[in-house]
Amino acid sequence: MDKIYVTPILVSAAVVLATYLMKKDELDSTKKPNYVILFLVCLGISGGIVYISSSNDDSINLVMKEIDIGECPF
Repeated sequence: MDKIYVTPILVSAAVVLATYLMKKDELDSTKKPNYVILFLVCLGISGGIVYISSSNDDSINLVMKEIDIGECPF
């Protein structure tokens, strides 16, 4: 259960750190990213991936059934 919380935070922090190191010498303020928004977006994406990959197969099948409109005609 700890993997669900720790991994997304570490991934998000690594992405923000890498972005900061690449953009720290940027003089134009319009090209600098918003680090809070970047952290939250990365946290959401990586949290969703970790949650889906760590849960059992039933949740993946439920998601696939929601995406699928009906039975395959062939």
